[in-house]
Parts: sequence; C-alpha cells; structure tokens
Amino acid sequence: MKRRTKVFLITSAAVVFLGIILCLAGAAVGSAAGEQIFPENTEQGRCYTYYFGDSDIGRVNFNAVKAQINIIGKAERSYIEVINFNENLSTFTSSNAMVTFRESPDVSSALRFWESGFTFKGLRYLIRSGGDANGGIINVYLAEDVKVKAFDLTVESGKVTVTNLDTPTDYNISVGSGSVTVSGVSTTSAVSVSTAGTSSSTVSMENVSAQTVSVKSQTAVLTAENIKAKNCDVVIRTGSAALEYSPLEDGEFSVEVNSVGKLVIDGCADYIDTYKYTPEKENEGDGETAYVRITGADLSVDLNTPLPDAQQEEDGDEKGDK
Repeated sequence: MKRRTKVFLITSAAVVFLGIILCLAGAAVGSAAGEQIFPENTEQGRCYTYYFGDSDIGRVNFNAVKAQINIIGKAERSYIEVINFNENLSTFTSSNAMVTFRESPDVSSALRFWESGFTFKGLRYLIRSGGDANGGIINVYLAEDVKVKAFDLTVESGKVTVTNLDTPTDYNISVGSGSVTVSGVSTTSAVSVSTAGTSSSTVSMENVSAQTVSVKSQTAVLTAENIKAKNCDVVIRTGSAALEYSPLEDGEFSVEVNSVGKLVIDGCADYIDTYKYTPEKENEGDGETAYVRITGADLSVDLNTPLPDAQQEEDGDEKGDK
C-alpha cells in the first residue's frame, strides 16, 4: 500500500471518529438543554415532541402528502408530536405567530430549496430518515387556556380529526382523499371542510357550533349530527348527505335543497329534486336570516331541522314533481 493511501485512510478514519464524538457531544448538550436531537421511540413510531408556551398562537399551518393529523383539545399541556416523517423531506417551525409543518412529496422537490424552503439538515438524517410508507402522524394537544386563531390543515391523502375545542378559531380543512372528523367543536368563526379527490371521502361531524359550517366535495359521504350554525352550506356533487341542522340562535331560518332524486326532509320522503322554505320577514329592517343549503348533482339527502310540521305543509306546493 502506498504511503499516500495510508495517510489518506488514517486521516479519514480520524475525521470519522472525530465526527462521531462531536455528534455524541452535541446530542448530550442538546439533551441537557431540553432539545431533542433524535426522535423518541413510542408506540406510534419515531416521535419528535415540541412544547408550546402559555401564549396564544396566531395560526397553525400543516401541509402533508400522506398523513394523519389529530387536533385534540382539553389537554393538560400544549404540545405537538411529529411522528414517522422523513426529516429530509419535511420542515417544522414554531413561534407564537405561526406554527408550520410542510412535507415535500419527493427528494427532487426537496432539493429545489429556493422554491420550497427545504435544506440539507445533516448526515444523521440521511442515516435515520424516519419515514413511514403508511404516512406520518401529527398530534396537536391544546390546553384550555391556549387559543389558536386559525388552523389551516391540508393533506393530500389521509385523515384529519379535530375534537374537543371551544375557542374562537377558524378551521380550514382540506383533504385530497381520505376522511375528516370534527367533533365537540364550538367556535365563533367558521368550520370549512373540502375534499378534492375523485374517490369518495368520508366527512363526519358531531356536536359542532359555529357561525358558518361549510362542506365542499366532488364525491363524499357526509354524516353531520347536532350542527348549530347561522349559515350552513353543503356542496357535494355525488354521494350522500345526512345532516341534522338547527340555527345558532332561536328564530327563523331558510332551507334550500337541490339535487337529483328523492329528498328526505324531516322524515318526509315526498320531495323530488328540490325543496325550499323561506320565512316571511315581519320587517324590512330585519337582519339576514340563518339558512341551510344543500346542493348536489347526484346526491342522496336526508335533512333534519327544527322546522315546524305546519310550515312544511304550507310549503307543499314546492315539493317538486313526484
């Protein structure tokens, strides 16, 4: 073996050994400072945990390719878990103004850092990528004293669940294909759900109170129980919609349903294609009436409201062609 080769190999081994020592020292210092260098192994997988302070958060923005996102209220402490994502294809930032997570679909997209903001994070992440073929998981736990002004949650494929939150928050949820569940949520703002995939998605809502509730989809199965809103808009091209609606405040409200086929309104299946009820205003100065509107092309509709039977009978001339 030539002398130059020996020198090169010895130098390389020394550099590698020094690098290992520096990595171990860095991990020890980070651990002492409360910073997580490597993920923790949990029942759900390899997990990074980030703790929030007691301050309110302006906006939470998550954009993932394939993932399950869970927003959970009434927790003892506010923190986020990021599980089973490839560290080199994802980025996470946190401040009181905004918490963001973004996942790149592939390496070629991640390398275009001038467009996406992704950068090389270190050799340790190439060795320990942490990706999961089934997609990652993001769990957000929020204590009752921490409020978030807005959630922007986008997943190309996967699940989004929002439960047990009573805050003045704006919820914007978008899923390419998969499912959305919103349960036990009360807000003075809006709950908006949209799905864009060609395959059928599932949208489930229960005990939701908001100024505006909106569901838009190409094809979906909607099940919504005990929905209280001033305005409720459902636009689903094909699929089914079973909705139990009541206005946010006691008073008159209007109902409009347009689809193709039989419509079930408050247990009555005599309606075809169209149903419409508009209350008469006593005074011209009365404010905007609450409403529920359902629109579809080939949509099975089962709508339940607190509309009195007498008002349904008076509206009999608008049942459509039987």
